[in-house]
Amino acid sequence: MKKNVKILIASLLLLSIGCQKEEQEEVRNYAEDARILQDFVTIDTQNLAYNLNLNAKSDLLQLIPSSSVNQVETVSNEHLDRFKHEINELNSFIKDEIRNGAAYVEM
Repeated sequence: MKKNVKILIASLLLLSIGCQKEEQEEVRNYAEDARILQDFVTIDTQNLAYNLNLNAKSDLLQLIPSSSVNQVETVSNEHLDRFKHEINELNSFIKDEIRNGAAYVEM
């Protein structure tokens, strides 16, 4: 009888351990991360360029939604690199348009 009780307890213990939900990191898609990062984009009107400013000073932080400030640390490095690359491509496009005689650039 004691052996059956021990087997039953061991079985229940193994069953409860096996059924526990594993903690998984939440993985967002690129669009969600880009939405967070876009709150940190500043416009340099003197150089006509967009910049990603993740080290925003307190005066700029007042303009950024607190939800974005809290979530910016959770943006994946892959998405961050992609977003920076897209900003660089946009800045290159703007510079090319100016070199090619664009009358104005709307930013």
